[in-house]
Amino acid sequence: MYLHIPCNKKGSILYLSILFENVFKEHDAQLFFHLSHNLDCSPLEIAFKWILYAFVGILDCDQVLLLWDRIIGYDSLDILSLTAVAIFDFRRDFLLNCKSRSEVMVMKY
Repeated sequence: MYLHIPCNKKGSILYLSILFENVFKEHDAQLFFHLSHNLDCSPLEIAFKWILYAFVGILDCDQVLLLWDRIIGYDSLDILSLTAVAIFDFRRDFLLNCKSRSEVMVMKY
């Protein structure tokens, strides 16, 4: 695993960051545009620490363990990027109603 190594191999933080942005743009271009252009808040800036620390400290302990069960079961860290997109999708209505970058930063997961 290359989660904490800056390289372009599958499973590295760079790979997972690109995967997150690509999936997010494809899944919800409107929300991505709203955050990145209207509010000048890069979604990756928010999700980067989630992915880097595999959601430890972000999700409850039981949720982190369930996430890691899936990572081990599928033998892929790609699930981290997909989970980050899912959280943005879950909070979509709140995020679309945000009028400033500071409102986005206080988002509850």
